[in-house]
Amino acid sequence: MSLVTYALVTLDNAKDFLGITGSSKDTLLEMLINQATEYIEKYCNRRFAETTYTEQTYDGTKSKELQLKQFPIITFTLLQVNNSVDNTDNWDDVEADDYWVEDDTSIITKTTMFVTGKQNYRATYTAGYANIPYDLQLACLTLVSQALNKRKAGGVKSESLGDHSITFEDSLQRDGVLKSILANYRSIWI
Repeated sequence: MSLVTYALVTLDNAKDFLGITGSSKDTLLEMLINQATEYIEKYCNRRFAETTYTEQTYDGTKSKELQLKQFPIITFTLLQVNNSVDNTDNWDDVEADDYWVEDDTSIITKTTMFVTGKQNYRATYTAGYANIPYDLQLACLTLVSQALNKRKAGGVKSESLGDHSITFEDSLQRDGVLKSILANYRSIWI
């Protein structure tokens, strides 16, 4: 197994965080990093690594604003509208002077209304982070660590031996620190 190209951390980051040397657990760690990345991205409803989106379609909103699916915007290349009345491809470029893009929020604001329609606009742009923010890396590493520890303990719910006790929560979603980190990055649609 290898890391997905959009992984939130590197194998070396995870090994350093977990204090693991050698390569005997590399395949397992790569799987856990990929799973943690997928979990975080699904929870936040967005991709974090810098990615180019080509001709991503959107519904016209009959307002002056349209929100792109990914953010922050690194470069915005093209906005097009389908002017067809019979569902054929008839894409025309929207003049750059007719709209502006807020990079942090990924909201496109037009000088006129976006025409109402189903997938009648499309955008080409690059969004995400060239360098994943440290708190997102920490969230990913924490999930990897929890999954690895849960695996080692065989999914132990609780264990006591004298004054020593161990308890694993049923769900990673119950971790308050992770939830507060990820809440800062969740995609909220307007």
